Amino acid sequence: MNVRHYIDFFAYKAFRSSYHHESIGFNYKEVKSLQSSRQGNKEGGFTLIELMIVIAIIGILAAVAVPNFISYRDKAYCSAVEKDVRTIMGTLSDYFAVPSHTTLPIPISLPTTSGYFTTISLSGSNTASITGSVSNICVTVRDGSSRCPDDYGRAGSPHWIKVDGIWYMKKCSGY
Repeated sequence: MNVRHYIDFFAYKAFRSSYHHESIGFNYKEVKSLQSSRQGNKEGGFTLIELMIVIAIIGILAAVAVPNFISYRDKAYCSAVEKDVRTIMGTLSDYFAVPSHTTLPIPISLPTTSGYFTTISLSGSNTASITGSVSNICVTVRDGSSRCPDDYGRAGSPHWIKVDGIWYMKKCSGY
């Protein structure tokens, strides 16, 4: 029991004694009941050090998670380029599955607003071109976001080409 508790207790006793005309006495049971009632009224909460530790842990987790998230997002742009190449190659297969389609007006730039290839929708701001001959058609898709990381292009397939800092994926039917 600290000094403040004693002062509060004796102030309470003085008030009570003046009201009831009693003398101020030291009653051990009243002191203990006052002490226990004070302990029950303590407000719960976190200390400053506990809050600082939690903030430090959150900061460390964020320092690890944010770079990984950015890396995964950038790799998604590369995957979108690869998906666009597969979509165009599949559309070309469908085009040549029709017996009357024996030639292709090459070169074709995508996205286009006329002809057979209007159904192809490219991801984001990617652009594509179809070049070559009927026996060796090449599809090139440009990463319009310019966010494809260098390590992805170097570690990926040999179809990745970097020109002026922008990654392209070029896939030909000959290989």
